[in-house]
This record gives sequence, C-alpha cells and structure tokens, in this order.
Amino acid sequence: MPRRDSEDGARGGAPRRDAHADSRWRVAAWHAVVASVALALGAAEGAAASGRPTLPKAPWRGEVFVVGSSSIGGDLGAEVETDLRRQGFDVLRHGVKGTGLARPDRYDWFATSAWLPVSTRTLAVIFYLGVNDAQGIFEVGREWLPGLGRPEGHGSAYAYGTPRWSQAYLRRLVSFIDSFCRRGARDVFVLLPVDVRNRKLEDKLARIRDLQTEAVRWSQCGRVLDTRGDAEWLAGDGERQRARRQPDGFHLTADGARLVWGRVRDQVLDALDRLEGLPPGRASRSAPPPPPADGLRH
Repeated sequence: MPRRDSEDGARGGAPRRDAHADSRWRVAAWHAVVASVALALGAAEGAAASGRPTLPKAPWRGEVFVVGSSSIGGDLGAEVETDLRRQGFDVLRHGVKGTGLARPDRYDWFATSAWLPVSTRTLAVIFYLGVNDAQGIFEVGREWLPGLGRPEGHGSAYAYGTPRWSQAYLRRLVSFIDSFCRRGARDVFVLLPVDVRNRKLEDKLARIRDLQTEAVRWSQCGRVLDTRGDAEWLAGDGERQRARRQPDGFHLTADGARLVWGRVRDQVLDALDRLEGLPPGRASRSAPPPPPADGLRH
C-alpha cells in the first residue's frame, strides 16, 4: 500500500505548486506587514513632532524564520512565533504538512530555502523536520547511481535504515542547514522531533534525532534544541487528563507546545541576545570537512 505521511496521515501531501504559491503569498504578506509597520512608525514620529501623544515604540531586535512541517503550521509554530514576537523579533513562519527532507518529489525544502528572504539581517532560522523522514530517500531528476540496481521501495534510491540511507540523510541535513548559514543567518536551530506516542515511530525517530545532532556538528552554524521529555507522561494516565499530544499521537496540543517550547526557550533567547551584539553577516564558525560524498544531489 502507498505510504501515509506520518504528520498529516494523508497520501500525497499538498501539491508542490500550491504549497509554494501559498508560501509566496505568506512571504509577500509578511513584507506588506513590515511596510505597514514602517509607515505607522513614520506617522507616529510625525505625531510626536506635532506634540500629539504617541505610544512607545518597541525596539526592532532582528528577524527570525521559523520553518518546518505541519507542527510548525500548528500549535508548536504558533507558540514559538507568538513568544518571539512578544520579545520584539520579526518572525516569518512557514509550515507545510507531511513534508521533510527525504522526499523532494513531494515537497522540495531546498527550493523553498532558496526563495525565503534569509540574509545578513537574519539573526536565526529555527526549523522542525524529521517526523516524516523515516522512509526511503528519494531523488528527483537524476540517473540512479552505478551499481545500485533498480530503486528500492517507493522509487527511492536508498531504503530507510540502511547505511547508505543514513549517509545520504546526513549529507542532506548538513546541506540544508548550511544553505541558510551561507546566506547570512547567524544561527540555525534544529528542533529535534518531539516524543511521540507510537512506539514503532518513536524507535525510528531516535535514529533521526541522532543524525540531526550529528549534522549540526558538521554544519557551519547549526545548533541543536532537544525537545524530549514527555515519553513517560504520554504512557501514563496524566495524558488522558491533560493531553500533550493530539489523538494522532505526534502533533502537539496547545499545552504540549507550551511545554516543549518552554524546554528550549531560554537557550534560544540567550543565543538571540548574544547574536544581537554581533555585526551583520558575522562569519560562521569553522567546520570540519563534510562527510564523504555519496554522489547524490544536495
């Protein structure tokens, strides 16, 4: 049977063209909001000059991008965005259900990262991906590698869990993180996948988390944010009284989102405070050479 996406439970996910069009609308809307704020601030300055009372202006602290799968489009992303805005940051949030880095034929996050307006003005990118990646690595628009024979599984070059899959996924993660670092983002925070109720999926996500942590070590400006801490709660009676997960077992409720963000919030805010004091376009930290090439496009 065709595989169902872990995060949205629907086959096929959102068509790439529609998702990208929606994303472009979000970016355009974000720029419109920024322009409106600038006009409002200009009007406020004019009012002050004329002696009329004005509201105090919050200092602009820099921009932060929050991107990822459907959890970012839902309660987790909303919690992060609301809190960062409250702290004075400009936030662009973009979540696409049923997506990850394993299936660019379904949604190409590298294409998305290329048109997101990340620049030297960007303090940080926060991304949450991985729950949908416990499947074969798939490549679009390329010949199969010599010696591999026919693709395995659902048209993928490498079956999930094989050594080649791990190597390909690691390189893809490093490339994705560095795609933001090279364009000026000072830090890229990788939110590791949360604890989930399904034991089989949780076992697979343990491998995903290990590879994401390793990718951060290879990257130019990545940082790990460990979201775990709900495993015992999800298996106990307390989950029925105040659910941290939605009925599917992996999407967060509003309560769960607050708890998960609360675990990593201070790390993020401390880092953003530090990054504010650095000049725009600071050099990324030095990194070791990338992992051995596997021949895949990144």
